[in-house]
Amino acid sequence: MDAKSFGAFIADQRRTLGLTQAEVAARLHVTDKAVSRWERGVGLPDINTLEPLAQVLHLTLDELIHTGTSGTGNGADSVKTFVDLFSPQSRYAGQLLRAVCLLLSILFCLAGLLLCPDSLAILWDVGAQIVPASYAAKFFIFPTAALLQCLALFFWHFCDAHISLWETQFLAWLSAFQPRFSQFVRLLRETVFFFLFGFVIPFCELLTILLNLS
Repeated sequence: MDAKSFGAFIADQRRTLGLTQAEVAARLHVTDKAVSRWERGVGLPDINTLEPLAQVLHLTLDELIHTGTSGTGNGADSVKTFVDLFSPQSRYAGQLLRAVCLLLSILFCLAGLLLCPDSLAILWDVGAQIVPASYAAKFFIFPTAALLQCLALFFWHFCDAHISLWETQFLAWLSAFQPRFSQFVRLLRETVFFFLFGFVIPFCELLTILLNLS
């Protein structure tokens, strides 16, 4: 997506509708400086802002993305790639996955507080026998894990909001050469984020419970 041509297009469309930058900004819940930056080609809207922006400018999402794309060499496939990546279904799937991870962490936290003894074995010596080596209070370990899970999921959401537009531009360019590889890159990123920020802490909570119950 070329920022200059995209900015010129939305500026023309805004003037055609008789809207000021401040009016557009108010409807999108952003500052008028942000709208000014888009129109000057200094930056691009956040991925979550594109659909509301299209509605404010009385455009479809396809029209907004296609007109804001430099050239037409990519054709319908590139537009479809953009629409798929910007779709609400894609965003909702990520939100649902994060909600499930948070719920699991909270459930394991409550299970640990109910099932485990007051002092938890958190370090183990591995030799001829596996024996506990260090202990900590369960009322510290499990609530801390749940808090860390909240922070990790917030960081995951923060990363999605701030790198997704760059990722979308890259994947749209990549899909012109190899569509399947672009899908693999996106899947790989989602998988890494899931294991780092969603899966690791609930797994550690569950493992702690199982080791202390055995």
